[in-house]
Amino acid sequence: ISLERADSQIVSFTNTESSYMGGAHGSYYTKGVNFDPVSGQQLSLKDVVEDYDQVYAYTKEYLEREFDSEAFFPDYQDTLQAMFYGGDQGVSPLEWTMDTEKVILYFSQYVLGPYSSGAFIVELPFAAEGQQMVKEEYIAQTGGSVRRLWEWEELSVDIGTEKRELSYAIQT
Repeated sequence: ISLERADSQIVSFTNTESSYMGGAHGSYYTKGVNFDPVSGQQLSLKDVVEDYDQVYAYTKEYLEREFDSEAFFPDYQDTLQAMFYGGDQGVSPLEWTMDTEKVILYFSQYVLGPYSSGAFIVELPFAAEGQQMVKEEYIAQTGGSVRRLWEWEELSVDIGTEKRELSYAIQT
């Protein structure tokens, strides 16, 4: 699990998984988890972007511009459309996360192209092509950072006027 962003608007992280079911190589998957830290409700990409259709068009154009057409399956555009708009039960859901500067879309191996093409990542800036892509409330207003904290590791932080030591332990 890799934390991308955690603030009062969104908590966003990736969960990377792998599987091996025989054959030449295993498979690796990246899943995005995004939720509202106040309500605990999971957020969809539609919740955080201004114009979902514009994001779809940007993603399609980005893939066509940045990758050779031979990297994709012949019907990848149908798969991409189904990931954004539904309609095909066999298509995996759209995976995404958000950091303080961009939305990141993840297309794991075998989703849009063969294993040899690897995974595809599309970075969607908060503003692109002269238009606001992400809703204003999800644009990070202050500087900040995300830091990996290992179990039992202590981190000293300033919270208001207090200095506190933070750590965590996984309970089983």
